Amino acid sequence: MEMLGIRPPQGVPVQIRVSLHSGAVVVWAIDSSLHMDYTAVGQTTHLAARREQMAKLGSVLTTGETLRLAVRFVQVKALGPIAVKGLADPMEVFELVCASSTQTRMQAFAARWLTRFVGRQAEVALAQVGE
Repeated sequence: MEMLGIRPPQGVPVQIRVSLHSGAVVVWAIDSSLHMDYTAVGQTTHLAARREQMAKLGSVLTTGETLRLAVRFVQVKALGPIAVKGLADPMEVFELVCASSTQTRMQAFAARWLTRFVGRQAEVALAQVGE
């Protein structure tokens, strides 16, 4: 993905890899004598970290859990089930290709749940007269 390639004004381009996974996490405080730090732990962060390690430079990987939340806002390429260290079963993985043209939640809802009128030209014509 071109948007992840960061090119500073001078020097070597910086490329990152990203992985997204949705779920519950536990955040706890790590206290030192100078400052308080926080860390997130649990299976959700574990899976995101494992996927990040698998991602190619400049790519974004996501799991089915995250894709279900963003399905109408992004376009993805299915990579198939991939084994994850620490899990018995492989997980379905997707690579983010680009953002979709949907701008709002209402547009996403309409794209997913509302169907087109088929064979209803007379009704459509009546609805358009009132516009």
